[in-house]
Amino acid sequence: MRDGMIAPMQLTLLGTGAAGGIPLWGCTCAACCSARDEPARRRRPASAALTHAGRTFLIDAGLGDLEQRYPDGVNAFLLTHFHADHVQGLFHLRWGPGVPVPVWCPADSEGCADLFKHPGCLRFQPQAPFTVVDLGEGLTATALPLAHSKPTFGWLFADNERRIAYCTDTRGFPPATAQALRDAACTAIVLDSTYASDHPAPTGHNHVALAVDLLVASATTRGVLTHIGHECQRAIDERRENIPDHIVVANDGLVI
Repeated sequence: MRDGMIAPMQLTLLGTGAAGGIPLWGCTCAACCSARDEPARRRRPASAALTHAGRTFLIDAGLGDLEQRYPDGVNAFLLTHFHADHVQGLFHLRWGPGVPVPVWCPADSEGCADLFKHPGCLRFQPQAPFTVVDLGEGLTATALPLAHSKPTFGWLFADNERRIAYCTDTRGFPPATAQALRDAACTAIVLDSTYASDHPAPTGHNHVALAVDLLVASATTRGVLTHIGHECQRAIDERRENIPDHIVVANDGLVI
């Protein structure tokens, strides 16, 4: 990198599984058995890390080993919502003695357990829908409202070169969010795809066919499916899903 240039943003998917992960505890389906035999096929709770200009921002905190992954800390958290599988890693991190860490999040009076009552080193900063958070060094994050069972945001990250959206958990997009994503002409959109397309009545999450339709309608250059449940994984393995070439099924560790 030439002197004076800022490293472009890079999104790493730390986890790509639904709440129970893959393998699902006690399940003996083909997808779960395969994941037990092959570590590369395992899926941990959906979350991601965005790096930009030497800084690290975590999107959700569902992993329990964040203090090992990031022993020197992170610059901030951006939460999608306060379901446990997306915030459980914060419960022990909050007792750290370091400098206060910003946590941008939806406004949710319930939060999760006692995080608001005992935040420790975390500084929760609820945002209104479509608020643009200035992350510095030419990087912004826009809070996109999603359709889920709790107040939930997707986050649209933009620098001078790229626009990457991270949208989980949701079933479909509210109209204003769909329009915002089309207007952004995203380089990539990472999207919830929890269920197989033949799931009878998905709620709060997309199935594969709906996720594909949303990504095609957004006109993104690259679509990435995440928050994969074990039934969805089995359908993908059995080639029962029709996924266009510009849309990929993420794996833990995928870098965008």
